[in-house]
Amino acid sequence: MQKMGRTQRMKRIFGIVFKKSVIILLVSLIVFGLGFAAAVLIAQRSDYVMQNVFFFEGVVLGLFGIVLFMKGNSFAIDFRGVGQKTAQHITYQSLEARRISEKIDKDGGRYYKNIAGNADIRIESINFILLISGIAMVVYSMITIQ
Repeated sequence: MQKMGRTQRMKRIFGIVFKKSVIILLVSLIVFGLGFAAAVLIAQRSDYVMQNVFFFEGVVLGLFGIVLFMKGNSFAIDFRGVGQKTAQHITYQSLEARRISEKIDKDGGRYYKNIAGNADIRIESINFILLISGIAMVVYSMITIQ
């Protein structure tokens, strides 16, 4: 098995990122279309203006996207046990502190140079799609207001 050169790796990474971006944009357009159809149906069956319904749909989708956007434990901070001083909680805190301390010692000074890479945050595609679709709906509804 041959080692890939730097340019080959960059091309491969760019290809993967490009494919995922295209898929995210296509699914965002589908969600945008479904939201548009829902806004038209709601506007026809009620006294609401379609642009207003579309705006509120976009705000709701955008908020869902923001709230659900990140999962994980950023920089190993965990607030689930605040106010609880049980033995398990104290053990967990000391183990996490020790893990981070060992990682910092092992990496030398590089840990703080790559602080964003050391955070445990995962971004999921569907939440990003909801956020993009919500923003697009809000922008579209604001552009089409007379």
